[in-house]
Amino acid sequence: MALARGSSVARAAAQAAAAQGGVLARAAAAAQPLREASSAASKRPLSPHLTIYKFTPNMISSTTFRGTGIAMTVGTAAGAIALMATGAQAESAFMVVQESMLLKPLVKAAIAFPLTFHFLGGIRHLAWDSLWGFDQPTITSSAWGVLYGSAGLTALLAFAEFEE
Repeated sequence: MALARGSSVARAAAQAAAAQGGVLARAAAAAQPLREASSAASKRPLSPHLTIYKFTPNMISSTTFRGTGIAMTVGTAAGAIALMATGAQAESAFMVVQESMLLKPLVKAAIAFPLTFHFLGGIRHLAWDSLWGFDQPTITSSAWGVLYGSAGLTALLAFAEFEE
């Protein structure tokens, strides 16, 4: 049942809403100068986030290791769905990539880099599991080794020709 426009209940509800809105608006207006004074007095950012960190090879290696794991999972699922969706047309897409001088190494590199980086990073983690390589110089050098090793293996696999 709807309230009549001129009823006393409708008027009381409208007055209560206006009063509550007025109180909230006054409280927000009163708090604004305090917020401005507080941030002006401190002269520092509210949240520095990633700008305060110096990125080390180990941080980059760790993030890339996680990213390649996610990329391989998502890529495998997307590839499987694409193959199921295209059916017999998938062969023509493979032929286009196989015959292209530019696409073939790019596609092979896009597949090879996550695999090689994650593989070499996994070997690094296995070494850590056996309690080898926990001193800072070894951590840094192994991070660079994983990066350079995966770049080299990716280039090797991208430009290698395999016979059928």
